[in-house]
Amino acid sequence: MVDVDLYDMQILTTQEVDLAQVSYVKEIKSQNTYLKYGLLVSGVLICGLILYLNHNNRKRNIT
Repeated sequence: MVDVDLYDMQILTTQEVDLAQVSYVKEIKSQNTYLKYGLLVSGVLICGLILYLNHNNRKRNIT
């Protein structure tokens, strides 16, 4: 059985959140979004380049 102390829960929920921390978290999330999409685009470009080079090598080997 788990013992829950309600007094500690009330103290934790009544703390005020600092607005500077909230804006910092929003800034980090937006940077993570740019990073995620940047990695996705660069991964697609690298895969496309590898496929293109592989296709050209096969053409050269046939002729």
